[in-house]
Amino acid sequence: MHAGRRKAEMRKRLQQAAVAAAQAPHRQLGHQTRAALQQLLAAKHLPQASAAMATLSMCSSYSKGCCSMIAGVWQQFAVPKPGAGTEIAVGVSSRQTESE
Repeated sequence: MHAGRRKAEMRKRLQQAAVAAAQAPHRQLGHQTRAALQQLLAAKHLPQASAAMATLSMCSSYSKGCCSMIAGVWQQFAVPKPGAGTEIAVGVSSRQTESE
């Protein structure tokens, strides 16, 4: 097979993939990231949170935009506002932080 023919076939497959992605927005990484973040924030059981984290891990592996989206949500919900007087101690119970 000639190099020109390979490039043409590759271009055709990429165009088909772009059309398929436009027709199925639920398969796009940004949509999957938003859905997983909503699922994680609403999760009441560990399996739900775990599935959302797996999706976020996959999305952040492939897209810097998804990483930025995740970081923005993390800052919004996990980082205390200056002067709020609250501290977040990940992995430490409130009894441990009070006794220190």
